[in-house]
Amino acid sequence: MIGPSLLVLQLNEQKEIVSYKQRHLNKVVRQAQDVTLLSASESIIQLSEQGLFRASKRMTSQQLGYFCLVTEGTTSVQILPPTWQIELNGEELYFVNAIDGGVQTIERLDTVSEK
Repeated sequence: MIGPSLLVLQLNEQKEIVSYKQRHLNKVVRQAQDVTLLSASESIIQLSEQGLFRASKRMTSQQLGYFCLVTEGTTSVQILPPTWQIELNGEELYFVNAIDGGVQTIERLDTVSEK
């Protein structure tokens, strides 16, 4: 699950909401000093250098932000530092740490679709 907060909806077979779980940040600590962040171009270079962004791929979105990763089935939440979220070909999702350039991938979650 990704985002600044988490909202998990449980649907029945008619795609009606039957329950939900919600989490949000309630304590944010300000960093003592300013940090220079990687630009969007620099984050794309990081993907390219790791062989993840080849000439055959197309960047479909990019967004700088603070993202939370929640491991399904646990109560642990990992808050990422300033991070570029980059999507390639509308399918592959990568997170590039905007401070040190580290790349993290996640598995996309299935979404509810109408049949």
